Amino acid sequence: MTMSRIILAVAMLALHTPIFVNTPVNTSTSDHQPVLSWESINMPSEGLVIDPGSDVLQLLADCGSRLFSVVQNSGCNLYCSGDGGYHWEQLATLEDGFVELVEQPGKADILYYATSSTVFRSDDGGRSFSVTPRLPGVDGVDCHITAISAAVIEGQEMLAVAVASSHPKGGGGVYLLRPTEWLARWHDSGLANFDACDIAFIPGGNDELVLATIGTQTGEIILKTMVGNSGWGSIWNDGIFPQGSEASQELKGASLALPDNFDPHCPVILAGLESDGGGVYQVELAVNPSETVVYRLTGDTGMAVTSLDAGNDGVILAGTAGTGGPCFSDDRGVTWTWPAKPPTGDSVTSVLLVPEGWYMSASGKESAVSFSRDGVCWHQLAFVDTRIDSLLDFAISPEFSRDSTLYLLTWGGSSSLWYSADGGSRWTRYLNSTVADGIFSKIGLSPEFGSESKEVFLAGEGSDGFLVWRSVDGGRNYTARKCPLKIDCWEITGDGELLAGGFDGIHGVILRSKNGGFTYMQTEIGSAPVHSLEALPDESSGSQVLAGDIAGNIYFSRDSGASFCQLPGTEELSGAVSVAFDTAFSENNRIFAASDLPGEGIAAGRIAEETDWIRLETGEEPAAFRIGGLAVSDSGLVCAADLQPLNLETGRGSAIRVLEPARSSEVVEVFTKGLQEGCSLRKLVSSGNVLWAMDINHNRLLRYVDTLVEPPELIMPADGAEGIGIAGASYASEITLEWAGLPGAARYRWQVSEVPSFAGIDENMEGVTTGTRVTLPLLEAEHSYFWRVRVAGPVSSPWAKAKQFETALATSVVAPQLKKPLPGEKDIIVNPLFQWEKIEGAEYYELVVSADPGFEEVEITCTGQQSLAANAWQADEELEYSTGYFWRVRAVDAGGASDWSDVGSFITVDEPVLSQPPLTGSPVTTVTTPVTTVVTLPVTTGAGIGDITVVVPTLEVPGQTTVVTQAPGISHSPVIIQMPEWGYVVIVMLGLVLFVLLVLLAVVIMKKPPGR
Repeated sequence: MTMSRIILAVAMLALHTPIFVNTPVNTSTSDHQPVLSWESINMPSEGLVIDPGSDVLQLLADCGSRLFSVVQNSGCNLYCSGDGGYHWEQLATLEDGFVELVEQPGKADILYYATSSTVFRSDDGGRSFSVTPRLPGVDGVDCHITAISAAVIEGQEMLAVAVASSHPKGGGGVYLLRPTEWLARWHDSGLANFDACDIAFIPGGNDELVLATIGTQTGEIILKTMVGNSGWGSIWNDGIFPQGSEASQELKGASLALPDNFDPHCPVILAGLESDGGGVYQVELAVNPSETVVYRLTGDTGMAVTSLDAGNDGVILAGTAGTGGPCFSDDRGVTWTWPAKPPTGDSVTSVLLVPEGWYMSASGKESAVSFSRDGVCWHQLAFVDTRIDSLLDFAISPEFSRDSTLYLLTWGGSSSLWYSADGGSRWTRYLNSTVADGIFSKIGLSPEFGSESKEVFLAGEGSDGFLVWRSVDGGRNYTARKCPLKIDCWEITGDGELLAGGFDGIHGVILRSKNGGFTYMQTEIGSAPVHSLEALPDESSGSQVLAGDIAGNIYFSRDSGASFCQLPGTEELSGAVSVAFDTAFSENNRIFAASDLPGEGIAAGRIAEETDWIRLETGEEPAAFRIGGLAVSDSGLVCAADLQPLNLETGRGSAIRVLEPARSSEVVEVFTKGLQEGCSLRKLVSSGNVLWAMDINHNRLLRYVDTLVEPPELIMPADGAEGIGIAGASYASEITLEWAGLPGAARYRWQVSEVPSFAGIDENMEGVTTGTRVTLPLLEAEHSYFWRVRVAGPVSSPWAKAKQFETALATSVVAPQLKKPLPGEKDIIVNPLFQWEKIEGAEYYELVVSADPGFEEVEITCTGQQSLAANAWQADEELEYSTGYFWRVRAVDAGGASDWSDVGSFITVDEPVLSQPPLTGSPVTTVTTPVTTVVTLPVTTGAGIGDITVVVPTLEVPGQTTVVTQAPGISHSPVIIQMPEWGYVVIVMLGLVLFVLLVLLAVVIMKKPPGR
C-alpha cells in the first residue's frame, strides 16, 4: 500500500512537471575548431640536441633498451635516453673527476661510477648515488682509480677497481668489494706494484671469479688474469706486449674487450693501447707460458686507441684520439676501415656496439653523441658542441605529408645540416663544416625526392672556391664538386639536374647542369645579378624558366634555360624581383612578380607579346610593403612575406595571402596570428596546404596549416533544384541555404543573385554568419537564383562554385468563408463570437467590424499586431444594442494577404427592459455537513493482529437550506425549508446496516486459521 502511494505521488508529480526535449540548435562552426595560426617547429636548439661547450665523457647501454651518457657541461651530469639517443632525461649530478660508469649485469637499476678517488653506487637507475667504502691509500692524485668493473659472483654483487700510481716505481693494483655485504670493505687482490689501466670480469666456467687487467709493471705493458682464489697468473700465463720500456712510459691508457665468441677454454682478449705507437691487439691466453701470444691487429700503423668494443659477427670498433673518428673491422681485425664521413670532436671517449646500431661519444670542439649503422657514415644525435646563431636555408620533402622529412641549414661558428624524419620532433646533424671542409649557404631537394629518390644538393664555399655537394642517399654521404660561380639562387629540376643563378662581375648568369654539378653550361642574362629562379616542367620543351634580377627585370625561357627573353612591361618594377608561375600557367600563361622595394607590391601578368601587369594590392598600407619569397600553392593561392620586421600594431612585416589573383585587392589579406613581434620572414615554401617560412630574427622554422585553401561544400539547395520554399501570392519564403563547415573557419559570407556573375547584389541578398546555414528573406516566386558561400574569417576561402535553384510556384491565398454570425442573423449579443473557415498555410488573420458596409469607420480592428492567430474570436469589447453591423476577414501568410472575404452582417440584441425593481438581499446559501463514522474494534487473536479500525466513508447529510429575499423598503420573514423527519431515519438505518456488515467481516478474518 505504501509503495502504491509513492508511485501514485510520483506519477502526479510527473504530470505537473514540465518535460524538456533536446532540440538541435544552430551553433557556430568556430566552436571546437582549430584556429589558423603560425606554429613554431621544434628546433635542434631546444632540448639537448645541441649543448654548446659540452664534452661527452662516456656512453653506456644497460641490459634493457636504455642508453646512459655522462656529460661535462654545467657540471658533470648523468643522462638517460629511452629512444636510442634522440631525447634525454637528466638524472644525478656526479662528483668531479669522473672516471667510468658501469652497470651491474642483469640488474638495470644498479649502476656504479668512479671518480679518481671514490666509487659510488645507485640502486634507482642513476637518480641518486651513495658512497661505497673508501679505498685505502687512494687519494685521487698520487694514487688514483683508472677503471671499474662489476659482476655477479656466486649470487652476490662483486666490484673490481683498477688503481694506478704516479710514483715511478708503481704502487697501484686491483681491489675487490662485495658492496651489499655486511660491513663491506675493499680487499687487495695481491697485485703489487702494478699500475692498472683497465679491468674486466670475464666469463668463467663455474660461476667463479675470473678477472683480467692491463697495465704497466717494471716498464712493460702486461695483461694479467686471475681465476678464483689461485692468484694472478696462476692459471693463464701473462700476456706481455711487444712495446719496450719507452713505449710503456708513453702509455696514457688501455681498453679491454671480449669477442662475441669468447671461449673460456681457449680465451682470447682484445686490448687497445692509447699511445703514439698503440693500436688494437689480440691476446691469446694459454697455460703454457711459451704458447701465450700477443700481436697487433692494426698492423704497423700506430694509433692511440681510447676505447674498444666488440660485437657480433667479428665486428671490432675502436675509438681513437684525434679527429679521425673511430675505425672498425668487420672480419675480426684482419682489415680496418676509417669512416668516409666521420663524427666530429677532438677525441673519441667511448664506443658502443648494440643491436640497434653503433654509438660513440667524443670530447672537444664539435663533439657529440654520434650514431652509425655501418661505421662508414656517422651523424650526431645529442649534446652537439655547437650553437645556432642564424638560419641559412631549409628544404621540405615534396612528399612531406607521407614522409615528414625536413632539412635545415644553420650557422653557429660553423655551418650545420640538420635532418628530421618526423616533422621536427627529432633532429640529427648530418653534416658540418669540419667534415665537409666548406660553408653551406643553400639546400635543395630533387622534385623526385621520395621513397625511390633521395637526392639532396648543398651550395656553398670551400677552401679552394665555390662548391656544390650532392648526396644520393638523403644526406648521409656527399660528393663535393667545384662550381664556376657563387650560387645566389637555384632550382633543382630533377635527379642530377639543377639550374642556378649568379653573377660573373659583368652579366647575370644562369648555370645548367645535367650531371649533378660535374659540368655546367652558362647563359648570360642582363647586367645585374640574378635574384630568383623558378622552373616549371613542360613535357614538350623540358622546363619553362622564370628569372628575376636585382634591377627589376624579369626573364623567361621555354627551353630549360638555354635561352631567355626579357618580358616587356616591367619598366615600373625595380629592386630585387621574386618570380613565380601560376599553378594553371599552361592554361592562363599567368605569372607573378614582387619587389623588395617599398610600394612595389605584388603584380600579376600574362606572358604575351605585350605583358599586362596588374597590381594585386592597393591602398596606403599595402603600398609600404617590401615583398619577397613568393610561393604559389597547388590550389593557386599566392603567398608572400613583407621583409620588414613584424609590427603587430601596423601590420608591417606580415605574411600576405592573395586568394584569387585574377581579382583585385579585396582578396589580399595579411595573417599574423602566432607570429612573434619583431619576426622577419624569409623564404616561403608551399607544400600542399602547408606554408613554411623562416623567422631569421628569432631563428625559428614556422609553418601555417591553411585549412581554408578550398571552398566550402554547398549542401542545399542542390544545383538545379526546383520548387524551393513555401510559396505565397507572389513570394517564396522559408528558403534555407546550408553548407559544410571548414576547420578553422569562424565566419562565412553568403550571396544570392539573379545572375551567375553575382553583379549588383541587393543588400539583403548577402551577409555574414558564424553558422553553416541561413534562412533567406522573401524571394520572388517562380524565379531562378544563384547562390554561393566562402569563408570570411579569420582569412577568406575561395568562393564555392555557384549553384542554381528555382523558387516554388506562386499560389493565390483563398479568401476565408464566413461561418458565424450568419448573414443577416438577429439578436446577436453585443460581444459576438466570430468564426470563419480555416485557410491552410495562413499565418494569421485580420478582421474588421463596421456599422457601414464601406468600412470607412470601423468599430473593431484586428490587424497588424492585433491580428488573430486562430479562425475564431470572441469580441473583447461590446457593440451597441439593436444595431446592424458588417464584418469581413482575410488570411495572411509570408507571401502576403488574401482578398477580403464576402461581407457578413448581423443585428445585435435589443437592450433588456426590467419589469420591476431588482431585489437586493442576501444570496441563497447552501450548507452541506459531512459526517464521518469511525469504529474501533479491539481484537485479540493468535496472530496478534491487534485493534481493527474501520473508517466508514463520509456521508454527506444535507443541512437545511435557507433562501432569503428582501424587497427594497419592505421586510419579509424568512422562509425555512426543512427536511422531513423520515429522511433522517433512513440515513441512520443505512449507517447501522453498514456497521453490522463490517463487524461480521472482522469476525470472519479473526477465525481464519493461521497460515491459510
